[in-house]
Amino acid sequence: MRDWIEALAALQRTGTAAVIVTVAAVKGSAPRVAGTRMLVTAGAVQGTVGGGHLEFTAIDIARRQLAGGDAALLRRFPLGASLGQCCGGVVNLLFEPVAAAASWVETLAALRALGDAFVVVTPAHGAAQGGKLFVTRSGMHGTLGTAEADAAATAIARDLLAGDGRGWSSCRDGFRSGVGPADFHIVLFGAGHVGRALIPILGGIPCRVTWVDSRDDAFPAAVPDNVETVLTDAPRG
Repeated sequence: MRDWIEALAALQRTGTAAVIVTVAAVKGSAPRVAGTRMLVTAGAVQGTVGGGHLEFTAIDIARRQLAGGDAALLRRFPLGASLGQCCGGVVNLLFEPVAAAASWVETLAALRALGDAFVVVTPAHGAAQGGKLFVTRSGMHGTLGTAEADAAATAIARDLLAGDGRGWSSCRDGFRSGVGPADFHIVLFGAGHVGRALIPILGGIPCRVTWVDSRDDAFPAAVPDNVETVLTDAPRG
């Protein structure tokens, strides 16, 4: 999934409900970093939170949410024998249902189109449709439900924006993730050991990456959200 915001907006245009599955926090070894997102609908999945049993379980939870209400859910997953994973770390996943007509998706897409960094404040408990706050360096959009909650969340969001605007923080009531534009585009040729070493680094900076190779088995099973793999026998720059 090259851009989860574009993908979510496309689902909204077709009236398709979805669940955003977000890696909210990671401790120890885990397949994906905090802030990674996957979109789950009744019939499709876009993106990945790491594959394996963790992802199968996450998809199952998300689809049960689609059938049973709009409450956001935060779940903790030890990546050990009980889940059939060998990473050894711990992953917290936030499951956030998005109704087919959720008005905040349009706000999210509009802010992304402006090209400025912003912070999305998401309730970690309760009705996912009931409150969403977007904080920019100069303003705010939406509400978490009370002026007190909005003020507290905005203060923390502005602290994030004072840095690079792409941080991730948690608190008792929710999670705040910074969203910034993809500043530039990199085309990387070759998926050998050098390319595989570069991709995790490029996945953590604000850019789009097109990763090109001619070998069927060259690419790993999971890549960062800002990376698109291209399999071709005739690569061109």
